[in-house]
Amino acid sequence: MNPGFTLVELLLVLIILTLLVAVVVPPLQLDAVDNARFRQAKQEIIAGLRFSRSKAINTQAVVSLAVNPADGRMRISDEDRTLHIPDDITLTLNTAPSEQLSENESAIRFFPDGSSTGVEFVFRQGERVSRISVDGLTGRVSSFEGFEE
Repeated sequence: MNPGFTLVELLLVLIILTLLVAVVVPPLQLDAVDNARFRQAKQEIIAGLRFSRSKAINTQAVVSLAVNPADGRMRISDEDRTLHIPDDITLTLNTAPSEQLSENESAIRFFPDGSSTGVEFVFRQGERVSRISVDGLTGRVSSFEGFEE
């Protein structure tokens, strides 16, 4: 008799491998999509902050960025566009009490010299945590991943 595998044995192994791939791959893809959405939301916030600072310097006027963490919306003064954070991302904002516009909305102001009122954003999506901070003196935007509180 010839040593080897029968066609039935090979088909059985292929069926088992197909079932394993069908069970394992979708959760990995969902995690990758969530991770990409988290990174994109963070990059949009960073871009909005940097745009506001640049606009203040270029126009030599105070530019305000209003943030509503409750509904995940941000809007730049005198701009028609509004940035939106996905619903599954929790946004916490730490800013000066004087920058509180309403119960749910705060502002970050950028001044013509590039400085700002300073702010810290904390993003959470499941186990992912990220922080964006704006230095009050320089207006510099920094991002930190996976920090402990």
